[in-house]
Amino acid sequence: NIRRRSLLAPKKAGHSHNADNPSVKHYYTDDRDKIAINFSDLPQASQDFIKKHFGDKQIVIIYKDLFDADVDYDVIFTDGSSVDFDKNGLWEEIEVKDLVGVPDAIVPSKILTFVKQKHPNNHIKDISRKFHKYDVELNNSIEIVFDKNGNFKHYDD
Repeated sequence: NIRRRSLLAPKKAGHSHNADNPSVKHYYTDDRDKIAINFSDLPQASQDFIKKHFGDKQIVIIYKDLFDADVDYDVIFTDGSSVDFDKNGLWEEIEVKDLVGVPDAIVPSKILTFVKQKHPNNHIKDISRKFHKYDVELNNSIEIVFDKNGNFKHYDD
């Protein structure tokens, strides 16, 4: 049930919506309206999070979602990994494409303990945080749902 939003190429090359930075082009997706932004345009909390947990990764592009009043940000790295942030700069979803997975320091301790005990040969490749739950996907495609406190709820199909 964890699904990344697909990103498409610019609809019109050179089409600008940012008078301060004419190199920022307007991008469209199947259900969202986004613009590419610079790292310095992210909320400070997002910048700090990326520097701390993904400082070794190179960023390809950063999108600011303009669909509605709930602004959010998508940071995409060269290896295909990505982090989605809310308007306050707090992570909402993390997908890591390397062999190590989501950094342990990011994962709530109860969730990390559960995964290490029940799935010792696997790692978390995707985690999303919602108001009332966490969705976790392991590198073997097993999906697990936890409540907002990190308590195991069930395996998902």
